[in-house]
Amino acid sequence: MLNFETIQDWYNRGWMTEEDVNQFLALGAITKEQANTILGIDG
Repeated sequence: MLNFETIQDWYNRGWMTEEDVNQFLALGAITKEQANTILGIDG
């Protein structure tokens, strides 16, 4: 399972989409707060 830092890095490189990030959220790999941080969503 990928960790928060890896998911964030891959998303920033364009190797993951928002849908991919949401899949890791659904799997419990990251929290909702971490997903929002990766996607640049406040709150």
